[in-house]
Amino acid sequence: MLSAKTAFLQLASFGMAFGVAAASPPDGSTGATVSRPAVPLAAAATKRHLVTYVSSITKAPRSASAISLVNDAGVDCGVRVDYFTGFGPAAPVCSLTAVIPSGFAYDFCSRNLPVNFTTCNVTCSAPLIFFEGKAVISTDAGQACSRIRVSARQYYTTGTTSDTGVAGVNSVSVAGP
Repeated sequence: MLSAKTAFLQLASFGMAFGVAAASPPDGSTGATVSRPAVPLAAAATKRHLVTYVSSITKAPRSASAISLVNDAGVDCGVRVDYFTGFGPAAPVCSLTAVIPSGFAYDFCSRNLPVNFTTCNVTCSAPLIFFEGKAVISTDAGQACSRIRVSARQYYTTGTTSDTGVAGVNSVSVAGP
């Protein structure tokens, strides 16, 4: 009999060859796929947190979101961050997945940001360029993975065609356990 963790890891390795694509969203952005091959969550994935506001715009004034997940569970946890538009909450415009080792923190970003702003571990492969909405964080269903900690930041940057400086950073509300 396989343990739940072993079954998840085998399922994740099997699914590495498959990506998840999303249709073009109604907000005018180009749509998105995962930035790397998808790591499927176990069938019993659990929604854990809601980031109440994310924005990602590449025209002035520029913005991008970074969601930090810290694994305080004591075990490796599969996680997924789904970005939803404010007017189209039925299907995510971008789904990002990863297995975060115990004790590690990963940043999930709506688009690439310069490394002197933040280091994005996982980014929407088709950057969200005209997006406003929310993000939902799901993890493995086990009780241990309920101890994923979340913080979210909204970056406002200077520059007209690229991010040249930070104009401001806001903390964003996160609802959940």
